[in-house]
Amino acid sequence: IATQLRLDPFGCVIKSKPSYGMLVLHTSSAELYTRLWCVYEVSRALEYGVHMRSAYSWTLIEELSQRWGNDQDSLRHALHVDCSNAVCSSDDDAALIRTYIFDA
Repeated sequence: IATQLRLDPFGCVIKSKPSYGMLVLHTSSAELYTRLWCVYEVSRALEYGVHMRSAYSWTLIEELSQRWGNDQDSLRHALHVDCSNAVCSSDDDAALIRTYIFDA
């Protein structure tokens, strides 16, 4: 798998700037920005100017609304992104991904 990762298949697809852009899907199952691969993909999309759209599961919208309320400031706080503690299941993969992100 490490050899395949070094070929950067996700980065290659994103770098091709697909005309349909990229969909960033947020669900109640997992916080997107705690997953290092997701952080990497969003980072690459930003770097290459790929148009991104966000979509949210209805369950997540309901959870955020219950937790934070419906006013703009609460919503802004609920959607604050912090990816500094993003993780990966493999330490080797994590080191490689961080290199991709920070050397971009």
